[in-house]
Formats: sequence, C-alpha cells, structure tokens
Amino acid sequence: MGPSWLLGRSVRERHQQERRAVEAVAAEARTRERLHLAGEVHDIVSHTPGEVTAAHPSLEEAFFALTEGDRCSPSSAPRRTSSAP
Repeated sequence: MGPSWLLGRSVRERHQQERRAVEAVAAEARTRERLHLAGEVHDIVSHTPGEVTAAHPSLEEAFFALTEGDRCSPSSAPRRTSSAP
C-alpha cells in the first residue's frame, strides 16, 4: 500500500464526514421547521374556534354541537350576552 492509496482513503473519509455533517445540519433544520409548523397549526386550531364564536355569536350553537356532541345540545348551550367588537 502506497502513499497515494492512503491519501485517497483519507480524502474519501473526509468527504464522507463532511457529507454526514451536512446531512445532520439539514435534518436538524427540518426538525426545527416541523416543530415551528406544529406550533403554528396548534395555535390556529386551538384558538380559531373561540375567535370565530366571539366574532359570530350565531355560530356558537354549531361550535358547541361539534365540540360537545351528545353531552350538550345546541339549545342548552350557554349564549353570549355581548357581541364581539
């Protein structure tokens, strides 16, 4: 085994290490983006129904019917007394 073989092996190993490092950074970036999107989706899904019913009190019965099912009928759901600004 000559010095050229050792040099070639060293270069290949270095390229593989660099490739793995780039892949690790990309995987971390994907994970951060997924967590960010999950937080955005959570905010939209968890906060929007309340905002919709506050802005449109007539939709409150439908909201309660969807979220409460058989436990609470729309006619027995509490009604808002003030309208949204």
